[in-house]
Amino acid sequence: TTEIYTLSLHDALPISNEEARQLMMLYGLGFALVYFILWRIYKYASKMSAGLGLSPIEAFITKSYSYQRLLMCLIGLLSIGVAYILPAEKCGIAGFIFILVYPAISVLHSLRSKRMKKLFTQKEIEEHHFPVQHK
Repeated sequence: TTEIYTLSLHDALPISNEEARQLMMLYGLGFALVYFILWRIYKYASKMSAGLGLSPIEAFITKSYSYQRLLMCLIGLLSIGVAYILPAEKCGIAGFIFILVYPAISVLHSLRSKRMKKLFTQKEIEEHHFPVQHK
């Protein structure tokens, strides 16, 4: 015979509200640190673009990716702030801050795409396979 095991919320190990706050802050810190490191890498590459032999459009794309990583880092820091500020029993709301990732990146991508269209020809953009929204 086969036995089926299910877990419910009651079976999970309970954590206190303060432990939940620490968990949310730790998750936000890890998220922010990863993107901070990636931002620094892209920022350095952007600074060294001439030495790396990047074309003007490649330097623009590198800077765009740098901004994207910085934005992600800021979202992680915002989640830490929310977890810290809210009462312990409501600090789980800090996890919902990460819902901002997609809209924030979409807005940034839209702004950078518009800027790119002003600076470069459509042929240059297509040669580098940078996704630009066409209207």
